[in-house]
Amino acid sequence: MKTSKLITLLKTFTGEEIKQFDKFLSSSFFSKGRNLNPYFRILKKYYPSFDAASFNEKKIFERLYPGKKFGGKSSLHLIHVKSSELFSLAEKFLVYNGFEKGRFDYEFNKCLGKSYIDKKLIEQALKKFLSNSVIIDKGEKDLDFHFRKLETDVALISCYYFLSQPQKVYDKSSNELLYIYAFIFYIMVGHLNQNAVFKRRYNQEFKGVELVRQFIETFDPELFEDVCVEDGFETKNLILIYYYILKSRFSEDVLHCLTAAEDIYKRIFPKLSQSTQWDIFIILHNRLFGSIGSDIKYLAKANDLIDFVWSNEVFSHNKKLKLDFRGYLSALSIKFSLLDADSFRLFIEQYSGKVDVKYIESIRNYSNALLCFKERSFDKCLQNLSKKDILETVSDNDKYKLRICCFYEMNYTEDLYLAFDSFDHFLRNNRTISENLRTESQAFLNCIKALLRLKQNKTNRSAPAMTEIMDITRNTLLGFWFKEKIQEIER
Repeated sequence: MKTSKLITLLKTFTGEEIKQFDKFLSSSFFSKGRNLNPYFRILKKYYPSFDAASFNEKKIFERLYPGKKFGGKSSLHLIHVKSSELFSLAEKFLVYNGFEKGRFDYEFNKCLGKSYIDKKLIEQALKKFLSNSVIIDKGEKDLDFHFRKLETDVALISCYYFLSQPQKVYDKSSNELLYIYAFIFYIMVGHLNQNAVFKRRYNQEFKGVELVRQFIETFDPELFEDVCVEDGFETKNLILIYYYILKSRFSEDVLHCLTAAEDIYKRIFPKLSQSTQWDIFIILHNRLFGSIGSDIKYLAKANDLIDFVWSNEVFSHNKKLKLDFRGYLSALSIKFSLLDADSFRLFIEQYSGKVDVKYIESIRNYSNALLCFKERSFDKCLQNLSKKDILETVSDNDKYKLRICCFYEMNYTEDLYLAFDSFDHFLRNNRTISENLRTESQAFLNCIKALLRLKQNKTNRSAPAMTEIMDITRNTLLGFWFKEKIQEIER
């Protein structure tokens, strides 16, 4: 009972919401049929923790039905039915309470407008939809903005049509196509972004990628700019950003497409809401990061993008949220690959404290492990890697690689061979690793082993073998380290 849907929800209620919910249940309009007040008033005595020893179905039943004996399944059924009905009313209360506080004004006007149309009261409906236009234009310019603009404009067009106002129908329809494209492009960008993540991590590909390709290849950006009118909210430019990001997935000139998208993004950045600023940053960052394997030059562009966005104090969808620790770790890996130790330390000091407090200790342990590696304090790097953390997204894959590099640097040959076996066993038995990551990691292992052979064989160091290692590792985040090790062998 302590983990039921009802109790999980009630735990989130504030004290004031508990009081208001009690009043809500007292209304005969909302609580049709069974009287749930007695049951709720018993439950709220256990609020807010609901963890007392006496909080169980048997005790609740005995308080609810004094003198009756708790009789197993039949008694449990009564409690479960009441809990289910109370949960449904709690959900309705949340919505009603949102309406009362004005948080759902848009939804209220939309529902009321539709109800007026059902009653053939078109002018009253028109007023509600016009009110929604004001709400939208003053609100956050996120994905919902374009969808709501389209939804509200369609409703207004319907009202103007019934009121025989053709000029207003024409005027309102001028941006309809713009918002259709904005919504479609945003959805497609998000879809392919998730597809790329799934393909890399889980070796799964979404359906419909070829359909998106055909759509993008037939889209004419010049015709789009001629036909669609700017709405004053940078919607045209947003669509072009999405277009170039999508095109980059199907074009041979990926760098040109991403540069075009990034240039527009930086130009209109101050005019965008933080939610949109962050959404586009994540998508562009993922595209650049995902392209590193084909050319290391994307690493520098991803780094520049991070510096641009983070220097503008944009770390999440809104100012109330902390920097997402996954975003920090992704940026950390890029900085690790590019920066010297002093610059890398400054980055850690500046940004590691901006993540959620529950992750800070683990974030700093992992960051310090990388910093120690940069500073050639390999024993300290290993110490930091061994500390317990809660960073489920710092993959064991990356930690294995760093440990192996440390053992190589410290000439711990026995530990190195044990680490080889351990990593190989991990790669073969971990089903959550995609074939792409497995192949990359196996290539890393092969290159480390080849390095070790070259290092140990001073009389027969093969130039082709060193060239092969450089070719394989050039477009990886540890490419800088492999290059350094090859240069040491050559000397």
